Formats: sequence, C-alpha cells, structure tokens
Amino acid sequence: GGHKKKYRLIDFKRSKKDIEAKVLRIEYDPIRTARIALIEYKDKTKSYIIAPHKLKVGNGIISGEKVNVRTGNAMPLKNIPIGTIVHNVEMKPGKGAQIARSAGTFVNLLAKDSGNAIIKTSSGETRLVNENCLATIGSVSNPDQKNIKKYKVITFGNFWDFLKSFPKRTFSNFREKNTAPESEGFLLLPPHFPLDLPLV
Repeated sequence: GGHKKKYRLIDFKRSKKDIEAKVLRIEYDPIRTARIALIEYKDKTKSYIIAPHKLKVGNGIISGEKVNVRTGNAMPLKNIPIGTIVHNVEMKPGKGAQIARSAGTFVNLLAKDSGNAIIKTSSGETRLVNENCLATIGSVSNPDQKNIKKYKVITFGNFWDFLKSFPKRTFSNFREKNTAPESEGFLLLPPHFPLDLPLV
C-alpha cells in the first residue's frame, strides 16, 4: 500500500577506486530512513551513496586502499585506525555494505587480530569480520530519526492492549478480563435482580 515510490540505486560497494568524487546534493529517500548523497566522479559518472553525518555539498570523497581518514571516504578495515567510527561495513569482502546502513547508526572499530577486525555496533553487539571488508568513515546521516514518535492505528483486535497501555487509574472501571464491572444487587432495578438474591 501507500504512495508509489521510485527506488534509488545505492552504490554500497563503492566500486570506483582511487577516483575522487564531489557531492552534488543531499537528497531525501522515501525508501530508507537515512539521507542519500548524489556524487559525481571526475569521469562524469554519477551514483548515489548513503550520506554520512555532517557531509556537505561540495565535499570531495574517495574510495581506495589507502586514503585519508575523512568523513565519506571508504577503505578496508585493515587500513582504518582502531577506535574510528565507521558505517556501511561489509560482512564479506566485495559483497557490499550490510552493517550500519540505517539512519544514525555507526560501528566502532575495536581491534584487529590475525586477518579479522572486531567491531561493535551501536546496539552493543560485537562482531568479527574480515579486515579486507570495506567501511566508510563516519556515522550515517539523520540521527534524529529515532526521536520521531510513531503512532499505532487502533483496531478492534488491539483495543484492549491500547487501554492497558495507560495507567490503571485511567481505566479503573475495567477488569483484567476486559469486561465492565458488575453492578451490585441493590443498585439494580427490581426486574433485573438475579434470581438467587432476595428482594428487599
């Protein structure tokens, strides 16, 4: 459902090596939470990448084996200093970025050992990946995405769950069995009295 959207092809592999590119503009992508950046290489080819946080229009970025540790630059984990914040991390060399692609996410490079790199995600998970995997310097753009409140549609099926989400004093008239409280006998009209209760 929803409005028809055009899919933007993102270059997660940063396939053009050692060719500097210039950021033309930062765009909104309806498919994902992060912003995307349109870049143009020196050979006049253009592509989209996930925009890193604080990347500005006109900045130059490059992908290669040994490039400067600067926001937007991509290089293998083995050439990145320990403690650097990165995103768009590959799980297998050459497969394309799979880790830390959503808005505001990042990965911290903890250590390198015998051909592998130990990384820690923003959720606290620690992973072991090949040190030849590519990663981009910086964190993903749009970190305020997590502050957006998402409202849930109230339907017949989740109505009682919706009521239970409020403090008890808000709906103290409802029991745990989701039924209205029964009235006491003396509050009923005479025709509505239970048969086992004597009339007064």
